[in-house]
Amino acid sequence: MANHQSVAHMFRDRVAKSADSEAFSFPEGAGWASMTWRQVSAKVDLVAGGLLALGLGDEDRVGVLCSTRVEWLFADIATNVAGGAATTIYPSSTAEDCQYILEDSGCKLCFVENQTQVDKLSSVRERIGGLQNVIIIDGKGSADGWVMSWSDLEAKGKAHIAAHPDALEEVL
Repeated sequence: MANHQSVAHMFRDRVAKSADSEAFSFPEGAGWASMTWRQVSAKVDLVAGGLLALGLGDEDRVGVLCSTRVEWLFADIATNVAGGAATTIYPSSTAEDCQYILEDSGCKLCFVENQTQVDKLSSVRERIGGLQNVIIIDGKGSADGWVMSWSDLEAKGKAHIAAHPDALEEVL
């Protein structure tokens, strides 16, 4: 049994040992899709690079306000790969509960599933002082930049990794 220093190390070890094996299958459209560990790693790296580009530091907290779906896994693993720690929030939580959890845990960033969750956080935005950005999985970013789309985060990640090729290894 391997002695892993962190979840990020455990993830990298799994990718190295099982790169072409199926990692996840998930609902997509009317059917199912699957991804290999290599594909998951590529997706996680883009998201982790995006988190680093947004200023995520060692042990910074990232909220995940989302129902169970494959992007929830990517967000959680990418947060660990980027050196952060995920704080999960039930999608059924009230705006006030979300505000308390995000404030109490000190989240700098938060992944949300859709506009319903963005609206919930927007209603308490002024009371969540440390929350710098919200990343929406299914939706568009906001004009003021507080809400960023998933694809925009991935683009930031790609640019960050291109500019800093060792960024993700430096975190480990």
